[in-house]
Amino acid sequence: MIGKHVLALSLLMVALAPGAGHAQQARPSFDCAKARLDVEKEICASPELSQIDAGIAAAYATAQQSLDAGGKAALAASEKEFIATRNLGKVATTFDLKDHLQRRRDLLRAIRPSKGQWAGTWGIDNGSMTLALRSDGLYDVTARTDHPSGACDFEHGGKLAGNVMTTVHRSKEEQADDPHEGWTLTLTRAGDALKLKTHRGPDEKMPNPFCGVHGSLDGTWLPLQAKPEH
Repeated sequence: MIGKHVLALSLLMVALAPGAGHAQQARPSFDCAKARLDVEKEICASPELSQIDAGIAAAYATAQQSLDAGGKAALAASEKEFIATRNLGKVATTFDLKDHLQRRRDLLRAIRPSKGQWAGTWGIDNGSMTLALRSDGLYDVTARTDHPSGACDFEHGGKLAGNVMTTVHRSKEEQADDPHEGWTLTLTRAGDALKLKTHRGPDEKMPNPFCGVHGSLDGTWLPLQAKPEH
């Protein structure tokens, strides 16, 4: 009888212990004892943010293993840019750290090798782009971003020449009524990555016609889903 009471008391103490019934507190990808930046301290102080940060590190490692040399280099460069933006973001009053971390984690988890194809879905931290091969040999290029500094919405044709795709008109009607006023994009292949660059139109004073004031599509886009090109 005494043994049963002791066992019952032990179970009760375990149930009432701090953190009982909860998983071990999540730890971020870095050593919180060495945290110096405010953003690092904020992540360490939040189990939720710590878990997301750990998820980023795990997804990054998986993505690195799946990509080719060009993709690995592009991913490493984008990770440095992500961390720099994260660290500087706390200065802005509109910066949402949780959203910033979640976007990065979700992007990394979605990365798949391009298998040498252009057609498919491509991603960047704050947007997505779809390339679809047409029967006439051109591509439909659709790219959207929703960054707080300025959203972008682009839809045009794309002509492939070697490892570079340049946006072009898909019809005479589109050429006659150019919504982009001569602005174009080039997408340069770098293994499993695409480097996108915006080129201004003839009117140097005209603002970007498909992006908000501070918006941009420029950057390195990573493969999310390849599609057969036949």
